[in-house]
Amino acid sequence: MPDPRSKPLPTVQMKKTQPLIAMPLAAPQSAAIAVAPAEKSASPLGWVLLGVSVVILIIQIWTYVS
Repeated sequence: MPDPRSKPLPTVQMKKTQPLIAMPLAAPQSAAIAVAPAEKSASPLGWVLLGVSVVILIIQIWTYVS
């Protein structure tokens, strides 16, 4: 069964609208952004944590086996 034809929508009259407000031009501002220096001690700390984890794993395996 074919779809019945829909009625055309009535035209919209915008009588109670407010006029658009023009935005004032803003002066370009340059914001100063402080950038923290990169940490250089992160890599040795990671290796120390990895070493401690390996030692703990070896102790756990040794305890399980014995």
